[in-house]
Amino acid sequence: MYSGDIHRSGLVAAGTVFRSLLIWNSETGQLLRRLLGHTGVIFDVCFISETDQELVASVSDDRTVRVWKGDKQLATMYGHTARVWKVRPLESDEGIRLVSSSEDATVRLWQLSFECEWQEQACLNFHIGKNVRAISVYQELIASGGEDSAIYLTNSRSL
Repeated sequence: MYSGDIHRSGLVAAGTVFRSLLIWNSETGQLLRRLLGHTGVIFDVCFISETDQELVASVSDDRTVRVWKGDKQLATMYGHTARVWKVRPLESDEGIRLVSSSEDATVRLWQLSFECEWQEQACLNFHIGKNVRAISVYQELIASGGEDSAIYLTNSRSL
């Protein structure tokens, strides 16, 4: 297991080296779902919504960000040109948004459109070299840390 997240409902999501996303019930230990679709190691997972325990995002060394609801894959987002390390949900009055970081030294902001399609809203190229290993979000702020030893703080409202 490379990554995991716990929803307030008690569900646990985990990404594996075997290209599967696993969802468990933390109280019973029962495996509820095994989601397949990535073609590489899953490096990070997160529950997207505090109110919808079925909505999960995952990222992989297949260079994609994927969104799942229950047993179905809702979207595959392409844009990163190297392995994707992290994904986090971002609070927004404009709907559901995700932030991802990658070995390609970028941070990307994804927006769910009114047509229920995911679109890249912004690509941040602050870091020099490669690998943005860490991202954190709070409300509409995005913090990123890269192997260039820099930390950047961005307000997503300005994007």
